[in-house]
Amino acid sequence: MALCLVYPVVSGTLRLMVMTPEVTAMLVREAQALEASNQAVYPNGNFHRSSCWAACATGSVGRH
Repeated sequence: MALCLVYPVVSGTLRLMVMTPEVTAMLVREAQALEASNQAVYPNGNFHRSSCWAACATGSVGRH
Protein backbone atom coordinates (compact mmCIF):
# COMPACT_ATOMS: atom_id res chain seq x y z
CA MET A 1 0.00 0.00 0.00
CA ALA A 2 2.81 2.40 0.84
CA LEU A 3 4.39 1.82 -2.57
CA CYS A 4 1.18 3.02 -4.21
CA LEU A 5 1.60 6.32 -2.41
CA VAL A 6 5.36 6.64 -2.97
CA TYR A 7 5.50 5.66 -6.65
CA PRO A 8 3.89 8.83 -8.09
CA VAL A 9 6.28 11.03 -6.11
CA VAL A 10 9.37 9.07 -7.18
CA SER A 11 8.18 8.79 -10.78
CA GLY A 12 7.43 12.51 -11.02
CA THR A 13 10.80 13.43 -9.51
CA LEU A 14 12.69 11.17 -11.91
CA ARG A 15 10.71 12.54 -14.85
CA LEU A 16 11.67 16.09 -13.92
CA MET A 17 15.33 15.06 -13.73
CA VAL A 18 15.36 13.14 -17.02
CA MET A 19 12.95 15.08 -19.26
CA THR A 20 15.02 18.02 -20.46
CA PRO A 21 13.82 20.34 -23.25
CA GLU A 22 16.20 18.50 -25.60
CA VAL A 23 14.65 15.13 -24.75
CA THR A 24 11.16 16.57 -25.21
CA ALA A 25 12.13 18.00 -28.61
CA MET A 26 13.63 14.65 -29.65
CA LEU A 27 10.44 12.80 -28.65
CA VAL A 28 8.32 15.30 -30.59
CA ARG A 29 10.51 14.86 -33.71
CA GLU A 30 10.24 11.06 -33.44
CA ALA A 31 6.46 11.23 -33.05
CA GLN A 32 6.17 13.54 -36.06
CA ALA A 33 8.33 11.21 -38.16
CA LEU A 34 6.17 8.25 -37.14
CA GLU A 35 3.02 10.17 -38.03
CA ALA A 36 4.47 11.17 -41.41
CA SER A 37 5.41 7.56 -42.20
CA ASN A 38 1.94 6.37 -41.24
CA GLN A 39 0.35 9.03 -43.43
CA ALA A 40 2.47 7.82 -46.35
CA VAL A 41 1.37 4.21 -45.86
CA TYR A 42 -2.24 4.82 -44.83
CA PRO A 43 -3.24 8.09 -46.52
CA ASN A 44 -6.99 7.63 -46.02
CA GLY A 45 -6.90 6.94 -42.30
CA ASN A 46 -5.06 4.98 -39.71
CA PHE A 47 -4.25 1.28 -39.70
CA HIS A 48 -7.38 0.31 -37.83
CA ARG A 49 -9.78 2.06 -40.17
CA SER A 50 -8.09 0.93 -43.35
CA SER A 51 -7.12 -2.63 -42.44
CA CYS A 52 -8.69 -3.94 -39.27
CA TRP A 53 -12.19 -2.70 -39.91
CA ALA A 54 -12.10 -3.94 -43.49
CA ALA A 55 -10.94 -7.34 -42.28
CA CYS A 56 -13.63 -7.44 -39.62
CA ALA A 57 -16.30 -6.44 -42.10
CA THR A 58 -15.34 -9.18 -44.54
CA GLY A 59 -14.90 -11.81 -41.84
CA SER A 60 -11.28 -12.42 -42.75
CA VAL A 61 -9.87 -11.73 -39.30
CA GLY A 62 -7.35 -14.38 -38.35
CA ARG A 63 -7.23 -15.94 -41.82
CA HIS A 64 -3.97 -15.99 -43.70
